[in-house]
Amino acid sequence: MSEVPPKPGLLASAPSRRALLRATGIGGVALIAGSWLQRTFWRLGEPAPGLVCFTDEELGTARAMAEVFFPGPPDVPFSAAEIRLAEFADGFVGGQYEDNQHVIKMLLRTVERWPVWGRGQRFSRLPLAERKAVLAAFRDSGWTVRGAAYESMRYLFSLGYFEDMRVRQAAGLSFGCDLTGRV
Repeated sequence: MSEVPPKPGLLASAPSRRALLRATGIGGVALIAGSWLQRTFWRLGEPAPGLVCFTDEELGTARAMAEVFFPGPPDVPFSAAEIRLAEFADGFVGGQYEDNQHVIKMLLRTVERWPVWGRGQRFSRLPLAERKAVLAAFRDSGWTVRGAAYESMRYLFSLGYFEDMRVRQAAGLSFGCDLTGRV
């Protein structure tokens, strides 16, 4: 007997009823799990007192992340804490559309919880060197979404850092025209 070659196309044969029921069950479980994740992680939550958008936990994550990007001397002239980058991020994100707020807050929550699996602690509780390693793993990941998350957060904190006049002056940038010698 000779073997029958498979039919061209996506499926070699029509799926059985059992396979369709299994796929439907898996799809239902995925839908329920996705719904739970959306309700758990997608909620904005009330901002902490004195903040525009972030909760206390999100502000802590933002502070820990900003310190990785801008730790202070000798790497950069001022630390993230001196520039108050987390507070800048809170105000900046708070002025965005709600969908953008959701995305940034979800990124903060994801980065905060990601190290629990491999390091046993949340991001904001890790020492600086380990936080650098966590964010480097995001940056260097083969997953486009993780790399984009890193770049988005780096951009957000860079906006605040280079907006500060002290940083601009330390970089030797001058502003305006000196018209004192003009008549």
